[in-house]
Amino acid sequence: MSEAPSIAVRSTILALACLFGIAPVSAADFAPAPLPSDSSAAGSSATAPKATNNDADLDKMLDMDLKSLGQVQVKTATMTNPIVEGVSRKPETMAKSPGVVEVITAQEIRDFGAKTLREVLERGTSIWTPNSGFMPNNVISMRGDLPGHYDTHVLLLLNGRPFKDTLQGGLDHPLYTAFPIESLDRIEIIRGPGSVIYGTNAYVGVINLITKDPLKKPDHFSVLAGSLSTQRYELTKGSGTERRNLFVGAMYLNDSGYSYSAVDELGALNTKHFGQHNIGVVGVYENGPLTVNTFAAKADESMLGNSLLHWRDDGFLTSTRVFCDIGYTIGNPEDQSLETHFTYNFANAAFWGVPPYLVPEHLTSHDYLIEPIYRAVLTEDLNLMIGGTIEFRQGYSRLPTVPTYGKIWYTVYAQFEYDVTDWLKLTAGMQGNMPGTIEGGMVPRVGLITSLNDHWTFKVLYGSAFRSPAAIETDIDVSAIVGNPDLEPETIDTFETQLSYSDETKRLALTYFHSGYANMIARDNTTAVPTYENLGGQVIQGIELEARAKLNQRLQFVGSTTWQENHKNGVYNATLVPNWMVKCGIVYETQSHLKIGIFDSYFSAPESVTVVNPAAAIVNPVPGECHLLSLNTRFDVGRHLGWRRQTLEAQFLIQNLLNEEVWDPEFSRYRINSVPAGAGRTFYGGFTLAY
Repeated sequence: MSEAPSIAVRSTILALACLFGIAPVSAADFAPAPLPSDSSAAGSSATAPKATNNDADLDKMLDMDLKSLGQVQVKTATMTNPIVEGVSRKPETMAKSPGVVEVITAQEIRDFGAKTLREVLERGTSIWTPNSGFMPNNVISMRGDLPGHYDTHVLLLLNGRPFKDTLQGGLDHPLYTAFPIESLDRIEIIRGPGSVIYGTNAYVGVINLITKDPLKKPDHFSVLAGSLSTQRYELTKGSGTERRNLFVGAMYLNDSGYSYSAVDELGALNTKHFGQHNIGVVGVYENGPLTVNTFAAKADESMLGNSLLHWRDDGFLTSTRVFCDIGYTIGNPEDQSLETHFTYNFANAAFWGVPPYLVPEHLTSHDYLIEPIYRAVLTEDLNLMIGGTIEFRQGYSRLPTVPTYGKIWYTVYAQFEYDVTDWLKLTAGMQGNMPGTIEGGMVPRVGLITSLNDHWTFKVLYGSAFRSPAAIETDIDVSAIVGNPDLEPETIDTFETQLSYSDETKRLALTYFHSGYANMIARDNTTAVPTYENLGGQVIQGIELEARAKLNQRLQFVGSTTWQENHKNGVYNATLVPNWMVKCGIVYETQSHLKIGIFDSYFSAPESVTVVNPAAAIVNPVPGECHLLSLNTRFDVGRHLGWRRQTLEAQFLIQNLLNEEVWDPEFSRYRINSVPAGAGRTFYGGFTLAY
């Protein structure tokens, strides 16, 4: 309770800073008023095409009479109300989307600095990135949810297409540490269930990675080096025409790692360095109706080995991920279209340090997904999307950990959008899932979006989601753990309300969420040989305050505050996630082409492991509140020298500026109280050459 006053002060300051400049609200402000529609291409009428840069659309508009021209729907996007694609699988403004969304732009990534995607995501609203000794850099905790060291409750997308790991369910560290972040145009963080259109694992959230437009001169080369022997190189290249284009990005990252020194479960003090050696490549090709998205990465991470024994100096985790999606669209999205995708995911994990095996274990999965999506504009105000998937899952392990398997999963889904008036939009959807021999089910989604006036929007959303068990949970058969083929999918029901204000220079959003979990999949350690079981549910609720503002031509602000609480079987804060998160960033650009970005992520002290396991040993420092403060500076040498064609930018980055000791609860096994979770103060320098 000692931290409550400081949290309240921070939250009040953040709210006042965000509200500064917003005019007082009167009752008249909430009178419904007609607004220009911002429906997506799929939602506009065929007789009233949307205004775009496409020459064909321009010709149509020139041929229209005045009445039809007056009905043209314009998609208006601003810094505070950007276009998002992941909520409904189509472009729409954030205000009109039936979801709670945050967008991190490429400019913000550059302004605040980061080495990996994981570091960027940690700045997101309601996101915490705890670390695990067995699966480092592998899990994103969103809205107080933390299922374990597998990333099973957040689904990642590349340009709207899903990454899959069918054997382990969520070994995502190659995405978080090897994805080329300079290749990103923006990141869409969708908080809340997404299973109606994305299926399993879109449980508490969806993260959509959108790559840069190859036609907007994304060509650059960058170098960053510094503490912990860090070296990072990135290269991007894009070229082509409106109809046919290609974008490629690559990143190489290597560091010796921070010192991981702590007492283990047997009471021995151990020390090793948690280093990494990663490489990732992303590519996007478009040729008319044909699209190809690809990604490949290999990530080598230090890990502890089997934590039942002392930590192994030679423990490592190597993961390879390969992703390829081929899509083809027939028809006109402004009227009727059929979009078909073939998606392939390959995942291979090799790890060493788990006795009694004397060779590295390999877990390999292949996932083949076929998905047709039909879209139709039924009337001027009613849109329909129908889709389905056939998924072929295959996998095996080199050692007798998971027997070779082959499974077929099916889903079918539909979503309607109805613009009742210019100020009221309704959304409804449903997905039926048939995960092979596992019990199937249905998940719904409904939403009401009201435009109270030109600036205020109110959303009421309800959605369900599911997460079907991975092969390792149903099929694993080793001495320490046995799978359970009778597992049922775990489910979640989430209710959300959001009130938001936006104009051309600022946005403020207040969200309340309430999530009820059921059939949660976890290890049951009460049996002679632990096995996976459906072990009941939990409840998480919270409040999120988000803001961003362009205070003047040189000064910008972004921030968020989250409070959440959770309880399971009468135990409060059982997920161990901090109850409070306060995140705030300021960017200032001087007249001499120097840009300074300061960002602070504050996390209150997490709950003790002893609330889950009273017998846990208190052998390491107790995790406390911490500020992860960073300072990033960029000096545009090219502009300073008056260059017109080439830009050379120098960068200097300091992370954990306050040199905080970062300790996380040991949330994997709950046998000891904490583990080290990050480096102290680190320094990096480098440059970017755009050509």
